[in-house]
Amino acid sequence: MAVRIKQTKRLGRPPDSTSDETRERLLHAARECFASYGFQKTTNRDIADAAGITTGAIYHYFDSKQELFKAVTAEVSEVVMQEFLGAVQGEERFAPRFAALLDSAARLHERDPSIAQFTVTSPIEMQRHPELGMPGDDGSQSIPRFFRSLVQEAVDRSELPESLEVDDMANMVLSLTLGLAYYTVLTGSTDGLRSAMRAAEELVALALSSGAAARHA
Repeated sequence: MAVRIKQTKRLGRPPDSTSDETRERLLHAARECFASYGFQKTTNRDIADAAGITTGAIYHYFDSKQELFKAVTAEVSEVVMQEFLGAVQGEERFAPRFAALLDSAARLHERDPSIAQFTVTSPIEMQRHPELGMPGDDGSQSIPRFFRSLVQEAVDRSELPESLEVDDMANMVLSLTLGLAYYTVLTGSTDGLRSAMRAAEELVALALSSGAAARHA
């Protein structure tokens, strides 16, 4: 369901001293609009009104709506990646790391729901509109590589069996994490998200404990 994007007072081309701030506001407004309306239905006027600038001021930063979408995609990938890296810092074992990742994803959604919305919808938009590129062209492959490294480290520490196919396990964990983001977009329920997170954590903890028991049997 589309949400109404808050409009602010429009400004023209900003002075250099406020250029970075205006660009950040523009990216945030574009993310909300793309997540809510989709790429095709979002207009430059929608984005400009939400950012509080004129439509002409958009071209001070981006040559086209396509370039703006790509910039939003890259920014979201960077925000999510930094959130995940911070979450696992200080945690050494796989189960606490996974729990920390889910908690960080929930906090990120609570701070800015448009990030989860855009994360879920942007790959679909890229498939619909080839001019936007394909998923992974924007640097977002850093997130799958991050999950693969977590699984590989768990195998190296013998938390997971050496016979495990690392890529398959990494894809499963990534799917669980992004699936919870999809759940929040569908329901908008933070309470339901937390409950689903606990169930996912228990599932992974049970699988790890069962695997450990089998290896020592």
